[in-house]
Amino acid sequence: MNEEKIKALLGFAQKARKVISGDDMVIAGMKKKQVFFVVLAMDASEYVGKEVRYYAEKYQIPLIEGFDKGTLGLVIGKSPRAVLGVTDKNFAAGMQKSISAV
Repeated sequence: MNEEKIKALLGFAQKARKVISGDDMVIAGMKKKQVFFVVLAMDASEYVGKEVRYYAEKYQIPLIEGFDKGTLGLVIGKSPRAVLGVTDKNFAAGMQKSISAV
């Protein structure tokens, strides 16, 4: 996984207003089929992690875990975040590609 590329893409997606954050917002977006990629913080609470993983699997949305809450917040220019959802198919495809690249 190319972490630097994923962080860069998240930053660009945030500037384009294509990122939502917070477990309630991301889960609602997944239910409405508006989220195409999910980033879950490694230090998210057990409850949040379980719920986000459940909906990501249910709606077949790619999900990665690999950053802490502080890093996720920093990447999008906000306070620490436990979960981010990407609402643009092109940004999501780029992130999916970065996961596959070794």
